[in-house]
Amino acid sequence: MFFYTFMPKLFNMSLTASVAIVLVILLRLLLKKAPKVISYALWGVVLFRLLCPVSIDSIFSVYNLFDTPVQGSGTITSVIEYVPSDIVHTEHPSVTLPVPGISNVINEVLPQGQEQLVADPLETPMSIATYVWMIGVMGMIIYSIVSYIRLRRKLFVVVPLRDNIFIADDIKSPFVIGLFRPKIYLPCNLGDKEQEYIILHEQHHIKRLDHVMKVLAFGALAIHWFNPLVWIAFILASKDMEMSCDEAVIRKIGGDVRADYSASLLTLATGRRIIAGTPLAFGEGDTKGRINNLSKWKKPTVWAVLLAVVTCAILAISLLTNPSAKREFPINENNVSELDTHDAILEIINPTDDHNFAYDTAVEKIYEDDTNEYFIDGLDSEHIIVRYADGTQEDIVAALNSGRACMADLDKFGIAYWAEPKGDELYSAVLNAIRDRNKSDKTDGLLHCSSFVLLKQEELSGTPLVGSANHTKIVIAYGIALHEAYGFSGHTFHGVEGSHIPTVITFEEIDGEYILKDYWTPRDGSYYAADVKDKFPDDVEDEALNTQKYVLAQKQECYDQAVRYGNVDTDYAVGYLFDVIESSPTTSSRPADYIDAHPSEYEELTYYGSYTLRYIFSQFLEGNQTGLRGHLMRAVLDDIAPEAQMKLNAETGQEYFDEWKAGAIRVSKQHDMDWIKANQPAIWLLLQMIDE
Repeated sequence: MFFYTFMPKLFNMSLTASVAIVLVILLRLLLKKAPKVISYALWGVVLFRLLCPVSIDSIFSVYNLFDTPVQGSGTITSVIEYVPSDIVHTEHPSVTLPVPGISNVINEVLPQGQEQLVADPLETPMSIATYVWMIGVMGMIIYSIVSYIRLRRKLFVVVPLRDNIFIADDIKSPFVIGLFRPKIYLPCNLGDKEQEYIILHEQHHIKRLDHVMKVLAFGALAIHWFNPLVWIAFILASKDMEMSCDEAVIRKIGGDVRADYSASLLTLATGRRIIAGTPLAFGEGDTKGRINNLSKWKKPTVWAVLLAVVTCAILAISLLTNPSAKREFPINENNVSELDTHDAILEIINPTDDHNFAYDTAVEKIYEDDTNEYFIDGLDSEHIIVRYADGTQEDIVAALNSGRACMADLDKFGIAYWAEPKGDELYSAVLNAIRDRNKSDKTDGLLHCSSFVLLKQEELSGTPLVGSANHTKIVIAYGIALHEAYGFSGHTFHGVEGSHIPTVITFEEIDGEYILKDYWTPRDGSYYAADVKDKFPDDVEDEALNTQKYVLAQKQECYDQAVRYGNVDTDYAVGYLFDVIESSPTTSSRPADYIDAHPSEYEELTYYGSYTLRYIFSQFLEGNQTGLRGHLMRAVLDDIAPEAQMKLNAETGQEYFDEWKAGAIRVSKQHDMDWIKANQPAIWLLLQMIDE
């Protein structure tokens, strides 16, 4: 996976930095008369772009001017993606470069459709590019090490002058060497006055941490060695660093010494410059440019400095930030403040024919509890819609499980919400894709259920729509798909076939509709792990291989679909499973022996999830569960709700449950119901049953 996703990410960083380099060079020309420290500071922005792939969102980002493709990576952060990170394995690869016209030329030659998906023609060139990049980086590192060793050999014989300053016979030019304890080395042919100027110059370098910046700059150059603009930036930044340091010395000791200072630079002009390939040592260069800059130097006015600083700050902010990525915000807890706060119209809309949502259109169904949070009774939607006064609206993912929407302090934000039964279109499209992929084209009389654990979602800008400035959006869902086919008989159902496998599903979104473009699963056998690591992003590939972590929750989701579909009597089904487990071995008194004798029935009890818990709680609440079934129910309870398991040596299942119930009541006094449902769902269910 590294060989197919690393280079696109590196290209994106380099292209993003290239835009910054061009703009800094242009501004550098405009700021010719400004203090050089201003232009030197701007190179720090370029360095950030070269080393950091992520930045915060801002409407002030200069990249907004170039229709830059952005992918959200957090609540307020995003990544610029000129080249999609999955370009090697996407069905319709395309790039959106910051230079007009080049993108179309490249996109025309990129393989598309089945040719791209089946043959993977981009794998080889991307792997070669990665190896070439590695060779280039190693070359830069080796060159730097060799240069550093050669320089160190010239410092075998030195004479300390004072503090961290040394005189060396075998050098022609002064320089600073070292990262954590930098030292200044001077050639032995300098006069006292020249020494004074040069020492002040080098000390200012150290005070300003230029020796650290030089290492970071060389590291960026080594990483982006293939980009000629980065080489130009490295050279210009080095010049600005030296000139700004010269100006700082002149300001300190007075402008009337410019002639003497320039003369000292001329004395060193014949000396050999310390090579740029030594990041832990840097010396003086560009003598002609520095003397020319000093000859034109005048102490700037306050207004000139202020104007230059403001201009620099504006450009820095615009270059350091990314365009805002489209994202959905949760509205639980404190995230309400991240939504738009303009005026809106409050409407609670409830369809009368859907029992899963609010039971009343009246505003009275909005209650206020002790925590000053609002919730809509009976609402079980995973979305709400924000409708604004200007007629526009947007979908916001919300934590509205079991009718509770945390919308604290809405009044002070001026936001109102229109709650509507609205499913998650992407999740629905994923479930439909899983079912369509696995079920037969012929009617088989089975119920096909599906579940999907989303490990990561990527959104990429697609091709322009015909006759429109808008682009389609490519949505890639990485996760674990479960498919189960059930047959029904009598009061229950049984599994007929199924699969549980890491899956990558690609859609093209057009006007809110998700169109399936690709459905990927790994090959069997020895190819399985390699395929998953190759296809999934690096940060979730281990999770994708750990499918057992999610199988219980996904099975429970599919069983819930089957129960609802078949109107299954779950008390009968769960009781029957316990009856089967209790049937043998009749001679044993150990509950574990009964479980071991009926592993499939015991697993099915865990798959019924909350239905099994309801059965268990109702039996225990009636009391007298002191026999085998009490022990079995205790075991199932601990397996379904391990987060609430108690370390208790109870003689009977009833004794264990009584303590478990007491613990649940204690939890209810320590936390509100929202927290309990999120962190202790089994306890939450018991508390609901007790209240009933």
